[in-house]
Amino acid sequence: MLIWKGHGILIPIFAFLGATVLGMAFAAGYAATHWEWVLRMVKPASGWGAVLAIWLYGRTIGKTVIKTYLDPATHQQVAIKKSHSFFFIGPMIWAGLAGVMACFATVESFKKSSAELLSEYTPKASSPAATAFHEANNLIDMDKGKTAYGNTPAAEKLAEAFSQMVMMGREMGVEKTKKKSRISLSHGKFLSYCRINPDSCAFMVHVPDLRKFTEDAKRYMVEMAWSVASLHAAELKPRPKRVAVGVRGAFLYDEVVEGPVPDAKTLAASETDEDWAAGIEHRYSGSDATKHLEAYFEPHAPGAVLPTLEGGAMAGGNEPAEKQPAKAGMDAASTAQAQEEFDRLIKQFEKMEPGQAEGNVQPAKELAAAYAQAVWDGFPFAPALRDQMPHFSAHVHLRNDTAAILLGLPGEGVMPPGGFARCEPVAWKMAALASEQMMPKPSRMILILFMDGQIIKSFINARSTTEWRSEEEIEGTSHPEKLLPFFSPMTDRVMIAVNTPVKFVTAENKKAGSRSKKTTQTPASPAAETAKPAASPMTAPSPLPTVVRDWKDSTGRVMQASLESFTTPAKDAGRFKRADGQVFEVPFARLSAEDQQFIRDLAAQP
Repeated sequence: MLIWKGHGILIPIFAFLGATVLGMAFAAGYAATHWEWVLRMVKPASGWGAVLAIWLYGRTIGKTVIKTYLDPATHQQVAIKKSHSFFFIGPMIWAGLAGVMACFATVESFKKSSAELLSEYTPKASSPAATAFHEANNLIDMDKGKTAYGNTPAAEKLAEAFSQMVMMGREMGVEKTKKKSRISLSHGKFLSYCRINPDSCAFMVHVPDLRKFTEDAKRYMVEMAWSVASLHAAELKPRPKRVAVGVRGAFLYDEVVEGPVPDAKTLAASETDEDWAAGIEHRYSGSDATKHLEAYFEPHAPGAVLPTLEGGAMAGGNEPAEKQPAKAGMDAASTAQAQEEFDRLIKQFEKMEPGQAEGNVQPAKELAAAYAQAVWDGFPFAPALRDQMPHFSAHVHLRNDTAAILLGLPGEGVMPPGGFARCEPVAWKMAALASEQMMPKPSRMILILFMDGQIIKSFINARSTTEWRSEEEIEGTSHPEKLLPFFSPMTDRVMIAVNTPVKFVTAENKKAGSRSKKTTQTPASPAAETAKPAASPMTAPSPLPTVVRDWKDSTGRVMQASLESFTTPAKDAGRFKRADGQVFEVPFARLSAEDQQFIRDLAAQP
């Protein structure tokens, strides 16, 4: 042949395949890591892929073969050479030429500035809306140190609350895979973005390991995320007309749903009936999903006023996050109402008797009784002092997304020296455990400690993912304005509920909110608590069933369930019940050492 010899036509075919495979591998590597040097190697990698493929061809099936035959006529040995070439050039020479070109391409790529490189690879968006959407979508591609993003401070706060609620919904409703992913772009975080527009709101969330979910689990995640997004969008003032939710995995959106923002009654009914799909008008998947999300990223008209949050822990403003100055969380009217409620509550609390418990709703009152008893039980009294120490009083105040716990301690004349300092960590640990009785979990919580009817110290904490982090400790009555957001007027958002009957669990662990040694207690009624002598300890009933909590196995996997009962006489296995009602039996040997110790403590109780 004039063009190739032997099967030399395979040389360009191998070059094309090698360039395609290695180029796509580096492109996927950049999508997973966003490392600049990987992006610089995308085009040069195609050249080096061609070099490698041609070289492999030349060393295998394209190798020149010399065979020796015996000529029957002359009885002489005849050597026949079989080679392969393309345009009269052998594969190894082609590999060398391709290598030179790949070297030039590599040098040129690394000479470009970062801006030139990004502009070369950034797809030209068809519209400003598409550009804004791709920029927002890239923020939740992988973990960059933040969990939530938004176009305004209020949007960021909504995205953070949305992320936490979706994560809890996934833990409660979808069983985690047995095999842990080796590579996770989100590092297990539910990366979220919220876009607030004058009359609409859009949420996007990156769900870890979504590709491993069953179709039913994916549908559950979408509908649960829709319900959570509707709940949070309804907090905006003025309330948007429409909301959209996009649920994606590592690269693609599984589904996008949209519909009108439900009113308060519809939201409450949907939570009661667990009809999370209520209100969804349209569902989109594939390329349609991205196209409909882009519509929510149209540029705002000049002077457009965006909805915002009024008061509470998630208050924010209209301006973009990088431009808005710090503002107060409540307006003058809300501040005045919060001050009035706070003053009323403080006066009421000062008159409470030792051992008395109150709350702004009946379940909160029950939780306050259990909390006060748990702190009293966990306080490191000397045995001689325990019979003389009166019980503590407590008040639990729940509002839309925050909780306030007030704890009254005896005065200096009754408390042993250094008693207050020793009580602080116990009081906070019990407060963290008290939050486990609330659903949904509060976004912020304040613990206010009283002694002799005076505020001694306040602890403000915020929930970060599944843990509490300390925001501020306030001595005495300094900075009272920082306490007021926890007592501001309620909106029409569904308020935090309390599990009833309360099954409070005490703990002694290094980490607040984690439990290794537990005793379950049922609080007495307020009347019984008042009538009971302060010195008598509370009789603890059977420790089972426990509250719903995190259980870890020996590999670190987590399940949320309550331990209902022991299933063997040796108490080495138990029946667990998940929040969704599913019941299963697990040998305790499969659990972590910490949980096994906790179960041994339970089994040892009468």
